[in-house]
Amino acid sequence: MWIALALRDLRTRYPADRFNVVERLPVSGPQTAREIWRLKCADCPGKVRLKSEWPQVRRRVLTNAQLYIPGPGDSFGNFEVHLRNRLHRARVTARMELLMRVRSKL
Repeated sequence: MWIALALRDLRTRYPADRFNVVERLPVSGPQTAREIWRLKCADCPGKVRLKSEWPQVRRRVLTNAQLYIPGPGDSFGNFEVHLRNRLHRARVTARMELLMRVRSKL
C-alpha cells in the first residue's frame, strides 16, 4: 500500500519528528485512501483558543491537533510542508534538546 511506503520514506527523512497516520471517522459511501487517512503531528499540539464559560471568565483551551490530508496524489507532500515549517522545527529541536539534557543526567 502506498501509505506504508510514503510513511517509511517520511520517517527516514525526518527521524526526530513524531507523527502518525490516523483513520478519519467514516462518512457514508465508498472512500479512497486519501479520504480515509490523515496525518497527525505529535510535536505540534494543535490550536489554542480562548473559551468563555461565563462572560467574566476566559481560559485557554487546547483543541484537537491539526489533521493533514495525504497528497497530492499518492504522497505526503502536504504534510511535509508542515514538517519543514519553522515553528514545527523549533518544537522538534526543543524536544530533542530536553531529551538530551535528561539523558545526560542519568
